[in-house]
Amino acid sequence: MRKIWLAICTILASCLLIVGCTTGSTGETSALSTPEAFKLSTKGVLSWDEVDKATSYEVVIGDETVTTDTNKQDLTELITEVGSYTVSVKAKSETNSSKTGTYTLTAEKLPTPSKPVIESDPDTHMVQFVWTGGENTRGYLQKVNDGKWVSNTESFYAITSTGSYTISVKAKAYAASMVAILNQKTAADMRYTKGEA
Repeated sequence: MRKIWLAICTILASCLLIVGCTTGSTGETSALSTPEAFKLSTKGVLSWDEVDKATSYEVVIGDETVTTDTNKQDLTELITEVGSYTVSVKAKSETNSSKTGTYTLTAEKLPTPSKPVIESDPDTHMVQFVWTGGENTRGYLQKVNDGKWVSNTESFYAITSTGSYTISVKAKAYAASMVAILNQKTAADMRYTKGEA
C-alpha cells in the first residue's frame, strides 16, 4: 500500500511539474529581445528595431533616464555638453525587461556662424543677408524679426520686401554614424532696413 501511495504522489508531482513548465514557456514572462540595430539620424534622433511585446523603452544617458513609448529618442533633449556618451536602452513590458542594448557617440559643438552681412546678388540684384559656417556645419536655423526658428540649408536669406529686418543665425545640429554634433550657438544679430523700392 505504501508503494502505491508513493507511486501516486510521484505521478501527481510529475504532472504539476509538466503543467508549470508549459505555462512558463508560453506565458507573459518570456524574455524580451535586447534592443539593437541603432541608427542616429541627422537631427540627433536615435532609433532602434522595435522589440516584440515591448510596451515601452527605458533610455539612459549619463545621469538622465527617460521612458518612451516608441523605438526612438531625441538625444538633443538629453545631451547639452561636449563629450563621449553611451546610450543604454531596455525594452519593457508589464512583467519583464530586456537586457540592455548600448550605442556610443561623441557630441561636439558646432562653430558659431559669421555675423550676417548685407550683399546684393550680382545676377538678380536682390539684397540678401549672407553668412558663413564652420567645419561640419550642415545647415542653419534662422530667425527673422520675431518669427520662429526656421531651417535653411543655404547660407543666405533673401530680403523680398520693404521693411526693417533683424536676423539671427545658428549652426544647425548635425549627426552621422558615431559622431553627433548636437549643440547650437547663436551668431550676433544683424539689423537692416530696406528702403522704398
